[in-house]
Amino acid sequence: MTVHVRFTRDENINYYNNEETDIDLEEYVRGVVGSEIGNSSVTACEALAIAARTNAIGYNCGKLSDVNPQAFRASRLSNTYSNAKQGTENTKGLVLYYDNKVAYPASYSSNNGGRTRSSKERWGSYRSWLIEQDDPWDNASKITGHRVGLSQMGCKNMASAGKSYKEILAFYY
Repeated sequence: MTVHVRFTRDENINYYNNEETDIDLEEYVRGVVGSEIGNSSVTACEALAIAARTNAIGYNCGKLSDVNPQAFRASRLSNTYSNAKQGTENTKGLVLYYDNKVAYPASYSSNNGGRTRSSKERWGSYRSWLIEQDDPWDNASKITGHRVGLSQMGCKNMASAGKSYKEILAFYY
């Protein structure tokens, strides 16, 4: 499967020699994982790869860009980001479902300061899988992001504590 991506970042335009093109979905996911969560543990990268793939499939109406709905960097396709590559490969084709439908959006942000927000509270539209709850895995003192869905900091902490990508995703979605 391919996705159509419009590039705004010079590094991506230079890498693909174009301002927009079709790229393989897994290549896109790998570039998102590397950009969003870096070279975190393989388990954390697996969880984020599934969320990123879910978003790409749900959002891909010819409107994907390298900054919306998620960050993509071609430079993160390098072998320097081997965990991002492995996490993407380990979960190839996996997406989140809720009530037999793709759970789009599978929102995530840098951190949530110890509590996720619901999609209703943040954006005014209710999504059953994007709930408000305490998050003991995220201990950020400065909140960065919208706080809905998966916390990248919490994801990393859960992975460090030995939780599987399935446990991480079940907690946040």
